[in-house]
Amino acid sequence: MRYALAALLRSNVLIASADAAAQATIDFQYYDHALDLECHGYTILALEELTKTAPLLVLIKPSSLCLPTTTSAYADSPDSLPSLDQAMEIRIKYSIANYHPGGTCAMLSGEPNVADKELRVYGTRSVRCADAIIILMILRGNIITTVYAVAVRVADVNLGRC
Repeated sequence: MRYALAALLRSNVLIASADAAAQATIDFQYYDHALDLECHGYTILALEELTKTAPLLVLIKPSSLCLPTTTSAYADSPDSLPSLDQAMEIRIKYSIANYHPGGTCAMLSGEPNVADKELRVYGTRSVRCADAIIILMILRGNIITTVYAVAVRVADVNLGRC
């Protein structure tokens, strides 16, 4: 069974205006890498199979459907599993972000990577990453405490304490 633990996408945030109050342009580039979508498709298949297997099977109402009925996944029968292509179709159509993405900032030396070990953004003199995007490992708990630790690290670097 395959699970998507770390996305292969390379998102970007671009300055859209010289006006400091203007919103930046954010492009998460969801599913730009085919393997990301395939892994998410397999995750949907695994979760759907779990709901059709004991002991979960007895806890779910027979009339309940886990996948959206508007997809072609249930065309044959509500008891059948969708194909991988159908699962990927579901993922594209119904995906939403529910929290802050983490681990999407490449932290290697030189371009096309984003930042150096002092969290300085390449191509700038004073812009630093102080966000979850530099957390390179997927966390099991709430991400916010680690984001606070990153912010403290950036503050320490900016104040010359590191």
